[in-house]
Amino acid sequence: KEEKFFKLRKLLKIAIEKSQITPFAQPIVDKSQKIIKYELLMRIITDDGEIIPPYFLEYAKKAKLYPSLTKIIIEKAFEISKDKNIVLTINLSAQDITDEEMVEYIKSKLNEYGVAKNIVFEILESESIYNFDKALKFINDVKQMGAMIAIDDFGSGYSNFSYLLKLKPDFIKIDGS
Repeated sequence: KEEKFFKLRKLLKIAIEKSQITPFAQPIVDKSQKIIKYELLMRIITDDGEIIPPYFLEYAKKAKLYPSLTKIIIEKAFEISKDKNIVLTINLSAQDITDEEMVEYIKSKLNEYGVAKNIVFEILESESIYNFDKALKFINDVKQMGAMIAIDDFGSGYSNFSYLLKLKPDFIKIDGS
């Protein structure tokens, strides 16, 4: 297990250095099957073209590399949205939206690229938000800038309607179970 951790940490460091962290766009369609936006999913594309799915994210958190991955995806997503003028959904963890440095980074990039109206921040692990005030401030700040908020897997974990009313998301993704 420790060997796997070190192997993945090395892979992640190389991927970060070589800009191999890549957003993959998954279309989101309305009931008429028209694409209305894209959810960006993180992948690594190695030198030999291998596409590595996001099983590395938990290791990235343990190796303290997760914030770097988030910043890379934010930058690439905003560049895509600016160039193509399309709506993109970007996954953010509870950790991302309560970390002051990350929040400032996100807000400065929103200002720099001017793409807030095309961005939906999808909050993952919403039941694991320990600093609700910081999370709420992030949500209010980015919504005021023009971005939208989605809550992922509502209905799982400890999520409830009073929590939902406080967060005031623009979208809710209902948990399949």
